[in-house]
Amino acid sequence: SMATFTDLSRDGDQGVVYFLRDNQVHGVLLWNVWGQTDAARALIAGREVVGSEELRGRLGTF
Repeated sequence: SMATFTDLSRDGDQGVVYFLRDNQVHGVLLWNVWGQTDAARALIAGREVVGSEELRGRLGTF
């Protein structure tokens, strides 16, 4: 099964949901975050082992 980590703006209007398995990003949902599709794809393809806090702000600063 996959875990999720959600990085939301203070008002909840923007955010990124990361889908993780074994501390690797396997999927990303960009919610009202523009211009980050290529970065999200690279993060998924890179199979980097990351902790949740390392993902905060990675694909958007809110």
